[in-house]
Amino acid sequence: VENVSAATGDTVEVAIKITGNTGYKAYGLTLDYNTNSLELVSVKAGEKSPGFFDANTKNGKVAFAAASTVAGDGTLVYF
Repeated sequence: VENVSAATGDTVEVAIKITGNTGYKAYGLTLDYNTNSLELVSVKAGEKSPGFFDANTKNGKVAFAAASTVAGDGTLVYF
């Protein structure tokens, strides 16, 4: 997870990255964060999510599936 600093009222984007990736065809993620202090306003696919990508900003859940194996380092998702 990328380290990001912000002040009250700022909007920031945090990248969830993968390294040492030998390959995957699917994943699921749930973002765990302090909902009293932060608001999740968007979720978007990174370059390592080139397939079916479904994200829910209400519960911080992401599902991904690909027809072929995705390998290599890079960003899975941006919150």
